[in-house]
Amino acid sequence: MSLKAIISQQLIPCLQGGVIPVFEILPINTAVANLIRDGRTNQIQTILTSAGTANGGTMDSNLYQYYKAGKISLEDCLRCCENIDQMKKRIGE
Repeated sequence: MSLKAIISQQLIPCLQGGVIPVFEILPINTAVANLIRDGRTNQIQTILTSAGTANGGTMDSNLYQYYKAGKISLEDCLRCCENIDQMKKRIGE
């Protein structure tokens, strides 16, 4: 009842130097709370993906945006993504 959101962040090397924070935010609603309570956490990614950009996007969508903007390398994008096969398709590899 007290969990309000889950925030995941990775610090990715930036091509211009330093690191860039890449994150995803999952607000806890009734559906997510039920999945956590029932131990079905493997289904949370589906909810996060369907929430789209309303919650800031998924880790993979944010990694892709930074890659396309020339801020992170292809190698780091693929190394840090959740689903490498989907990312390769999205990039066109």
